Amino acid sequence: MQTENIKEVNIRDEILQKTGVDIRQCYQCGKCTAGCPVANEMDYPSSVIMRMLQTEEKCNEDKVKNAYSIWLCLSCEMCYE
Repeated sequence: MQTENIKEVNIRDEILQKTGVDIRQCYQCGKCTAGCPVANEMDYPSSVIMRMLQTEEKCNEDKVKNAYSIWLCLSCEMCYE
């Protein structure tokens, strides 16, 4: 009996598929956090979230998924600009 090779999609690939943004390209300049109007209220500012996702560590993915920060986002896209 042959077992199927099922590739688990990691969160970085999922973000790329859904948004077209490759978070691996972030070089941690900090402009996203500096421009964010609610960064001071976040448990993890956007630059820290990006770095945690780049580490490819499951514990950091879990921290991001449970972060309060994502609920504070105003969708102003200052971090993207």
